[in-house]
Amino acid sequence: MQQLLNNYEFLVEKTFADEILMAEKISEKCDGFYRDLSNLLIFGRGGLVLKLSKLNFNADRTKELAIKLLNRLIPYLIDNSAPKSISLEIDKEQKTVVREEDGSRTLLPHHDGGHCSYLTPSIFDVPEWENKSRIFSNKSFYTTHMHKIIQGILILNPGERDSITTYYDWVQIVEDAYKYQHAGEVPSIVDLQKWLGSNISYSLNKQNIHNNRYLNMAAALGAKDLMYHALSLHSTSEQISEDILSNHKKLIDIQQSCSCQMCNSNILRVLCHVLKETMGISYEEFINKYEKKVYSEQLDLVIGNNLSLLHGGFNGGSERLILPLCIVLEDTNDISYERYLKNLWNRKLMV
Repeated sequence: MQQLLNNYEFLVEKTFADEILMAEKISEKCDGFYRDLSNLLIFGRGGLVLKLSKLNFNADRTKELAIKLLNRLIPYLIDNSAPKSISLEIDKEQKTVVREEDGSRTLLPHHDGGHCSYLTPSIFDVPEWENKSRIFSNKSFYTTHMHKIIQGILILNPGERDSITTYYDWVQIVEDAYKYQHAGEVPSIVDLQKWLGSNISYSLNKQNIHNNRYLNMAAALGAKDLMYHALSLHSTSEQISEDILSNHKKLIDIQQSCSCQMCNSNILRVLCHVLKETMGISYEEFINKYEKKVYSEQLDLVIGNNLSLLHGGFNGGSERLILPLCIVLEDTNDISYERYLKNLWNRKLMV
């Protein structure tokens, strides 16, 4: 694996690609590639792109390579503390659904499969944490009902707009929100886990009021007003439903303006209010501080941690087509998963 000019781009050499495709015994050089990649995916602070496009393979051969590469990566992830029962999930191809008038779509920070895939405490650090709180909903979800550990997409068509995946260091964001809400106090790793866990539990316990099937960023960051928990904070074109507006009339005014005066949609202005309340910064300041853009081309493989990071998509066009390739876990009631979570939270001590 050769690192290119940008620190998130990696070139897969043709000799590696041939070795992977022919399922030969892993060479020492390829072994080092997998070890480096697994370490970056578990302990890194941003997404990565494997520049499979530079191999000049056709789409079918590149798809075969991506699938075999990720399957071969799994034992290395397990050696690096990932849960023992992880597997590769190949989902159906997804086209970009565009609602913006200019023909583009921007996705806000989120976890893939956020109805059952989000960062939680480890019972090694927070023994009272209950595994059942790792499922926000078991119905009315968009993707599959698998717990997504690593999020990945093969870019089948970058589309007519930008092909940019945005990443955000979720552990750092949670810590910064905690400090803002606790007068600058620096939390221990255990206290930080307890705090996020209490925010998740609060939203789950009030689900019969806010009726959201997904844990959104507002709830996870400790927003107490349930009107924020009710919102779909998924894309900048998201419209707040009339039902939600009638139940939470304050949102009618909140969606009209925000402190930074830079947000150009109703849902962005609401998110800007949420971030001001929970972190003391505007949406514009949030983007400038935390967002890392990963650029991709046709047949590149974009991957990142789906628990310690959030991700989004910037200015995607209607022709953009992706193949989701995620490394998943069926059951989180697993001691190896608890060990993995502990390592995610303790990554500052490990890198």
